[in-house]
Amino acid sequence: MIRGRRAAAIAFAVVLVAVLWPIAGGRDGFPFSNYPMFSGDRPREVTVHHVIGRNAAGRGRPLPPRALGTEEVMQASQTARFAARNAERAADLCRRVAANVQGLGSAWADVVEVELRVDVFDAVEYWETQRIPRRGETIARCPVVGRP
Repeated sequence: MIRGRRAAAIAFAVVLVAVLWPIAGGRDGFPFSNYPMFSGDRPREVTVHHVIGRNAAGRGRPLPPRALGTEEVMQASQTARFAARNAERAADLCRRVAANVQGLGSAWADVVEVELRVDVFDAVEYWETQRIPRRGETIARCPVVGRP
């Protein structure tokens, strides 16, 4: 009985040290992690690569990922990020998205222009008060075919 308790106590101590080791060592890795994506400091400003649809009055709103050919938000973001690095790829993506806008449904019927943009937001302000970028840049702009 005592031998079993001692073995259990040693096993517990080994597991406890193994779980706490990444915190003490400041390193992340499998199978033990200090979860730096949650525990580390994050910048307040975030850069967003996205595609905006604009109506005839110039008001813009982000297009959904399916306009970029996917249902996945992160894949759409990476597609926009990759295209923004090169003017030719940016223009190509802009044209493809503009061609897809009509297939998005009636909620997007007012979109007459598409922009590939890189915008910088204050992450806290974005969720608390306003969703206006602090600064941004239009990488490519193109009309939606068949719209005035």
